[in-house]
Amino acid sequence: MAAYAGNIIRAGDAFSGWTPFTPVFANVTVGAGQVSGYWRRVGTNSIDVHAIFVFGTGSAVGTLGLTLPGGLSGDGTAFTQTMSAFAWDNSAATGYTGRIKLQAGGGTFMDRIYGPSSVGWAATVPITWAANDFLLIEGSLRTTS
Repeated sequence: MAAYAGNIIRAGDAFSGWTPFTPVFANVTVGAGQVSGYWRRVGTNSIDVHAIFVFGTGSAVGTLGLTLPGGLSGDGTAFTQTMSAFAWDNSAATGYTGRIKLQAGGGTFMDRIYGPSSVGWAATVPITWAANDFLLIEGSLRTTS
């Protein structure tokens, strides 16, 4: 629906409902951990995403990434896109912020989390991941599908 001056725009016109999904984190062994998430469309070419991985016993990670939900593809043609990343170290009660980056050229994969250094988040960066730590990814992304 096109919006014109004087039109009334309702939230339901711009946003779809939240859709639950099971996030697929790259280089992760879930073990006794838990993953959950939800996403929604914003207009025709953007999405909001919320994905969380709570570490449990037997959970392990390599270089962290995230596959977009529902076969959606991020638009990499005009600019680099990122979303917020937050790591919680439960034993130290400390949080770390970063940005997860859409793969070069766009596509279905957010391929690396950075911050505050240029080293990608992995098994010991920014923390040594352990039970009850969590990784939260959330934000908006322009899509092509």
